[in-house]
Amino acid sequence: MLKGLNWIWIVGLNLFMDGFVQLLPAQTGHPEVSTRMVQEKLKQGEILLEYWLTDSSLNIYAVTETDYSFSELKLSPTFWSALSDFKKSLQSADFDGFFSPGLTLYTFLVRPVKKLLNGKKRMIVIPGQYLFGIPFEAFIHCKNAFLPFSGLNLRYLIQDYEIIYHFSVGQWVKELFNSSKPDIEFLGFSPVFSHHPELNPLPYSKKEIVTIGALFKKMGRSSQVIYDRLSEKEYFKAVAGRGRIVHLATHYLPQMINHSCSGLLFAGNETVTDPAICPDEVLTRDEISELKLNADLVVLNACSSGIVLLNSTMTQQSFPMSFFLAGAHNVIYSCWNITDALANRFMVDFYRRCLSGKSYSQALREVKINMISTPETSLPTVWAPYLLAGQ
Repeated sequence: MLKGLNWIWIVGLNLFMDGFVQLLPAQTGHPEVSTRMVQEKLKQGEILLEYWLTDSSLNIYAVTETDYSFSELKLSPTFWSALSDFKKSLQSADFDGFFSPGLTLYTFLVRPVKKLLNGKKRMIVIPGQYLFGIPFEAFIHCKNAFLPFSGLNLRYLIQDYEIIYHFSVGQWVKELFNSSKPDIEFLGFSPVFSHHPELNPLPYSKKEIVTIGALFKKMGRSSQVIYDRLSEKEYFKAVAGRGRIVHLATHYLPQMINHSCSGLLFAGNETVTDPAICPDEVLTRDEISELKLNADLVVLNACSSGIVLLNSTMTQQSFPMSFFLAGAHNVIYSCWNITDALANRFMVDFYRRCLSGKSYSQALREVKINMISTPETSLPTVWAPYLLAGQ
């Protein structure tokens, strides 16, 4: 059984047999946590799933309140083709090409732990390097395994579970958060870019934060919305620590030559499309790391805000992780491009459900299921890009 496993997995399995599991070290996580520590934090109805992938093997660590398992599978080129096709078909709305890879990924990544999933309603997924930014919500399985697969017995994973992601088990267990209390319930920023010389305007982003801010005030909760030219980076940095929910509706700027200049855009009139320039209005990962947030939730409503970048040491970094390390408890981010109008519609519905008393994962799931039930928004390209990382 152990033949072909890497040494980290062997050490982890040996320690686990003594009641202690050695998890893969993460850049910012705790390298060692016990299975008991994980079980003590899990709530009733929750399961934690951590994935390790190599070129040829898949290892799954699954933990519930009362049970655990390790699964090892040999990976074939079929898996890697399915993973690549899944990403491409979601981003390009190729629904015909989506069925097979969606079913294949469910078979490899979820079916091995199906027994432990019985009675569970929430999955906490630690996806690891190759699976970060992959929406498990859109995995496909059949309602009845004995029937031929077709659209009639199609079911998405989100229809069965709330799904939350995290960057490492160590971070999830230890909760590296500030304890001071913010004084603004909802803090929304939207530069809109109506007059920017290079960027497409985002008129619905202004409508988005104004509508959400009004929803909070209607419930007797404080809100502050900053838009157009007032939505400046330095002002955001000055007040971000005061928001319980911090919402950014903006553009994400990827800099392919200098990744350190990639970031979230605020108001300004500088040239931003020159890859040799690092514009002042871009909020970079380094600047995020200097923030002292107290946010229960940060929403990065910008196209592809969950993109993973590699630094000079080939260590993965992402904007969701950066906000989390700055003090956010939870971060919602996007995996691919979405239209301004759809982003507004999605987020207003999400906050309505949160304000009705639903948790973030419950609200996010309900929005997605509602979209699945509506023909014009039923494709996963529309409802699957938003993921929740955190607690």
